[in-house]
Amino acid sequence: MEATPPMTTTTEPKTKTPTPYAIPSFEGDFQHATDLEQIVYRLVDTKAVGLDWTVDFFWKRKGGQRSGKAIEGKCQKPSGLLKHYSDKDFIIWLAADHCRNAGYDARQIEALLFHELQHIGSDEDEDSGEVTPVLVGHDFEGFLTEVTEYGMWSHDVIAMGHAFQPHLPSLED
Repeated sequence: MEATPPMTTTTEPKTKTPTPYAIPSFEGDFQHATDLEQIVYRLVDTKAVGLDWTVDFFWKRKGGQRSGKAIEGKCQKPSGLLKHYSDKDFIIWLAADHCRNAGYDARQIEALLFHELQHIGSDEDEDSGEVTPVLVGHDFEGFLTEVTEYGMWSHDVIAMGHAFQPHLPSLED
C-alpha cells in the first residue's frame, strides 16, 4: 500500500486586482459626466479640496496626445464663444479612451480628477479686491533624466522630492 502524500495548501496572500472604472461609451465628442461630479463632491467633503467656483464635468471620447503623451484630462476656463454658452467658471473633462485603455480603477479616476481640480485657483485684484477664477500651472515641470543627472537641484525639484519621500517603499524591507 502506497502512502498518500500529505496535502499541501498555500496560504499566500491574494492581491485583489482593482475593478476597472465603468467608463461610458457614447457617440459624439463629449458626454456630461454626473458620475465624475459625484466623485468631486466626495473629494470636497473628505480631502480638503476647496471648490469656490462653478465647474462642469465631461467625458471626452478621445483625449488626443501632446508631445507623444496621452492627454488624460484637462481643466479649462471657458472664454469667448464657449463662455457665452457655458454658465460655469471651469470645465473639466477626462479622456474616456485613455482612461479605458489604461484600465483605470475608481481610485485612479479620483486621482486624475483631483489633479485637474488643482488647476482651479483664484486671483484677487489688489486695487479693487475683485476675485476672479484663474487656471493654476503645475507645481513642477521637469524630466526624469534631469533629476537622474542633477539630483534635487532646484526649489521645485526639492519640493517634489519631499512630497514623494513618505510614499517611497522602505529599502530595509
